[in-house]
Amino acid sequence: MKQILSDYLKICAEYAASNEKDRKKIRHAKLREWAERVYSDLPEADEVIGFISDHQDICYAKQFIVGIILPCLKKEYKECGTVLFSFLLATRNNISLCDNCMRLFCETENIDSFQLTDILIARQPANEYFLSFRLEVLNYFLQYSVHELPLGLLCDDEDTVDAELSYKIINEWAELSKKFGMDVASLKEKYLELYRAWYDYLSIRQKGDFDGNFESYLNLKEINWEDVFKA
Repeated sequence: MKQILSDYLKICAEYAASNEKDRKKIRHAKLREWAERVYSDLPEADEVIGFISDHQDICYAKQFIVGIILPCLKKEYKECGTVLFSFLLATRNNISLCDNCMRLFCETENIDSFQLTDILIARQPANEYFLSFRLEVLNYFLQYSVHELPLGLLCDDEDTVDAELSYKIINEWAELSKKFGMDVASLKEKYLELYRAWYDYLSIRQKGDFDGNFESYLNLKEINWEDVFKA
């Protein structure tokens, strides 16, 4: 085992996760010292996978993600690899590590989750962990887009209105949901109804043919927006 991993494991063993304030402070200080220490021999992706597999019960702090996992992910990403990405996504239900890894990786690479899943699936189209991650990204996008109803939908950049892209996202989400055994047919139709209404509303408002808000437009068209939260 590489020294950097051995030292991290020692800190975890001596200062296991605890709610005791003093113990947490000491552990945090030790982890900060560990992160600032210069190690000449860093682990490769296969060593990281082995380490995490053998030690699933320890705390994986941000220092570990930044110092150990991100360099391996960046290398794998640059070399068109997928092994570590797939491993992290496969273990996400057992280890509370994956979401932070993906978020921090996207931040450092200046990409979003949509772009990351596009790239991973392009490399391995049949990888169920990548497809599941993609479904989660799409589901979050759609749920977020409707959460301020009836005020409006949060689905476009300030200066960009792209109805076709939105419909494509809804259809892809429905297809992936079906692939994973979920029946979302009624919810898909509700999303499409609301999105069509939203883009129609934006169009007629821009032309000056309607001066009410989106809620009044939904009422005019007799569209029940609350159904999207029930389907």
